[in-house]
Amino acid sequence: MILPNNGKVIVFDDQHKDVATLLRALSQEKTPYLYYQDELGLDLPDSPVENVRLVILDLELVSNNPTPHNIISAIGGRLKKVLTKKTTYFLIFWSEKEEQYKQYLLDAFEKDLKDYKPVITKSLSKVKAKESGDTLGYILQGLNDEMKEYNSMNAFLLWESCV
Repeated sequence: MILPNNGKVIVFDDQHKDVATLLRALSQEKTPYLYYQDELGLDLPDSPVENVRLVILDLELVSNNPTPHNIISAIGGRLKKVLTKKTTYFLIFWSEKEEQYKQYLLDAFEKDLKDYKPVITKSLSKVKAKESGDTLGYILQGLNDEMKEYNSMNAFLLWESCV
């Protein structure tokens, strides 16, 4: 996979310790990223980030009353703050709660969040990354494995990076 090299990766995770190795992997690949962690969304930008191509998302961004409605509401609010409508981007689920909340989010992308629906959704297991002997290697390999089959998007990212 060709990761965007011009600041178009966004990472959402409320626990820095859970995402530190992922951020290190992006840094080793020379991939600039924006990382947002505040549970209330106080660290979000005032205006959307232009040309986002990859969003890495922990699904459980709220610790107080994590119901499906609250989870999806928090995610939707963040996506609306950082993405422009109809952005062409990949969404990577990076969560220990994917089985509980993923389908709720996918359903929301068909209704209330349809203007923020990703082109492709994939998963990278946070649990398996932590359990592997080489967390950094697992993450880098996982990103490459999940994205390599999308040659047209990779060509687009390469072209965009060159421009």
